[in-house]
Amino acid sequence: MLLLLLILLGVLAAAPRPASAHAATVGSSPAPGSVVGSSPTEVTVTFSEPVAPVSGQIQVIAPDGERINATPVVEGTVLRIPVRKANRPLGTYLVSFRVISADSHPVGGAVTFSVGAPSATPEAASATGSHPSVTLAVPTFKFLGYGGLALITGPALFLAFLWPRRRSRRGPLRLIRIGLALTAVATLGALGTQAQQGSGGALWQVSVAELTTVLSSRFGLLLLARLAALAVLAVLLPRLLSAPARRPSRLGVRALSPAPEAAVAAPQLTPRAAVTAPELTPAGAVAAPQLVAVAAGAPHSAPAGPAGPAGPAGSQRSQIGQPAALATSRTSRTSWSPVLIGAVLAVSVLGLATWPLTGHAIAAPMPAVTVTVGVVHLAAMAVWIGGLVTLLGFLLRGTDRRVLGVLLPAWSRWAVLAVIWLAIAGAVQAVVQLGGLAAVWQTGYGRLLLAKLALLAGVLALAATARRLVTRVAATGASRLRRTVGVEIVATVLILGLSAVLVQVDPGRTAGARDRAVAGKGLSETLSSPLYTVQFNIYPVELGEYNTVHAFLYTPAGAPLAPAEWQLSTRLVSQNLEAVKEPFAALPIEHQALGTVTFPVPGTYEIAFTIRVDELNRATVKTTVTVAPR
Repeated sequence: MLLLLLILLGVLAAAPRPASAHAATVGSSPAPGSVVGSSPTEVTVTFSEPVAPVSGQIQVIAPDGERINATPVVEGTVLRIPVRKANRPLGTYLVSFRVISADSHPVGGAVTFSVGAPSATPEAASATGSHPSVTLAVPTFKFLGYGGLALITGPALFLAFLWPRRRSRRGPLRLIRIGLALTAVATLGALGTQAQQGSGGALWQVSVAELTTVLSSRFGLLLLARLAALAVLAVLLPRLLSAPARRPSRLGVRALSPAPEAAVAAPQLTPRAAVTAPELTPAGAVAAPQLVAVAAGAPHSAPAGPAGPAGPAGSQRSQIGQPAALATSRTSRTSWSPVLIGAVLAVSVLGLATWPLTGHAIAAPMPAVTVTVGVVHLAAMAVWIGGLVTLLGFLLRGTDRRVLGVLLPAWSRWAVLAVIWLAIAGAVQAVVQLGGLAAVWQTGYGRLLLAKLALLAGVLALAATARRLVTRVAATGASRLRRTVGVEIVATVLILGLSAVLVQVDPGRTAGARDRAVAGKGLSETLSSPLYTVQFNIYPVELGEYNTVHAFLYTPAGAPLAPAEWQLSTRLVSQNLEAVKEPFAALPIEHQALGTVTFPVPGTYEIAFTIRVDELNRATVKTTVTVAPR
């Protein structure tokens, strides 16, 4: 178990760092890096998906460091931030934001714009990233939740349909309670870390007000509903599964007689006396799976009566548990109420739905489809992995091999169905979330998905081996099958670890939005000399002729200064070429000038401003800018 934990922690540590957002900023007003003539009364930021604001984490900082924003509001994908006029309005403003996207993940970022002229960018009051403790805790709680689901589902299905009548039910019932507890802890952990994902604080830095905000949000209400579903299941499941159920004979249920002398049927017994797994109808169609309840007591054998098991003698002996070892059960300690079964199924489905409703699925295109396949994917995973854990932990040790010869083929068919549904649901999720074939190898989400598929392929190979061994258990025993199932469980645990990280990483479909995400292109800088200070902006700093230069001139004391002459030149430093004079002219607002520069090839360019402030005094100030290839 310790080795398994170390392997899992290695997977979580080596996986790509989960992104802090699954929505991207696709626009803002004023535009990033722009220079406007007057202070705006409102700043807007547009996202690729609907968002919700995080209280206290949206700021507009003026050039002098003063915070000037009022309470922000969200209209769909647009964040609107009212602002007041700053005491010193000229210069560069910083818009820092942190919101929650539709899939419950935090979105943080910043953009800048300038009023009148660029200046030094002010610092935001707080960071926009997640604390490392939160970054590790979130996927850990996801993993515990997935593991808890498996520990609830697998033992519950075995106790309901495939549990040997004479084996104690205490162990699997305890496993169900552990699964319920793990899922509850994971849910409480998700509630307890949501505020810190928004605030950027450490795991232990959370206030009552922040927790109240989380609990009253859509995310919090869904997780509270999950906790309520777990509480209901904690009451109903033990009541349903603590004893074998009485199953009507019309369902074709076969069970051992409750008499102590009951024994497992030897292979030579006729089918009417044997426990049957799902079988084909006479028409060749697959019949509904028959519920199997077999005994694990020591086998006894006795010859059938003259009339055979179908005759009167055989019928009488089967009822008292003599030669017909497997017979229809007449009595049982527990009766299953259809209402109770329906309640358990309904609560289980509703509880499972809270996972996709708080994840990628709800923010994807066709959310009804993605949420549905998300529920199917989780259920199939829980049946498969939970069933394997139940087999290894309880049934593959201490159960008569002839009982296993009846039980394992039925489980094997269930496992195949679970894997088929798991693959179908996973394929639909991958197609929707990747958004394109190139995202498979170009995004962290796609590469994690490939790693998960590689592990799954290995697990399926092990499962195929285990399926072949199932047919030999009655003859050779279960020791080799136990080893195979053990390795299969270790591999599936690693898959769960990758899944816990995968749900925190930006889906491939968001890559296009991030490529189009706004960014402060260009260069804004302030250069000083003893005669003047020049603030300028070059936009967008790309190859070609269309790079605009807007400059503002001030005295060393900060007053606007109208020069006698402006000159601008560029020089490609990497090739040591001569400077090229660029077109540059004064504007009617005398302390400003406008021009263009050309960057013919990629490389580092020297930008030189030569400004004559009067008939006798002039000075040159320089900086460099790097132009990337297209």
